[in-house]
Amino acid sequence: MPITTRTGHAGRTYISTGSSTEKWVNYSRAVRHGDWVFVSNTSGYHYDEDRIDTDIASQTRQMIVNVTDALDAAGAKPQDIVRAVIFCPQPDEFHDALDIISEFLADIKPTVTATCSPLAAPSLKIEMEVTALLGDAS
Repeated sequence: MPITTRTGHAGRTYISTGSSTEKWVNYSRAVRHGDWVFVSNTSGYHYDEDRIDTDIASQTRQMIVNVTDALDAAGAKPQDIVRAVIFCPQPDEFHDALDIISEFLADIKPTVTATCSPLAAPSLKIEMEVTALLGDAS
């Protein structure tokens, strides 16, 4: 994912993929503020190829890549995730995605909310937003 970062208000770091949706809606893929990183609802879109796969398993794997890339740009790792919210419009497809997400979260064990609700486009089968806390919280 072609990521750019910039420092802004109150020392926040804004991370962007440069996607047309981010530009249109005027939001960041992720924002780092201090030790906190907030990653926007992220799909399995292939930003470098301007496409999305049609099956939920492929979208879920790419979604994890996109979330991980955003965390990396903010100086975080998946292990820093403390909260994940997962959206899937089709309950009958959710289990296929959850098996893949479960592997990703296996050693992280954040809080998770999973819900079935419509997404912004019919081609989107799953999205996830995460919150991460950097550093040793012990």
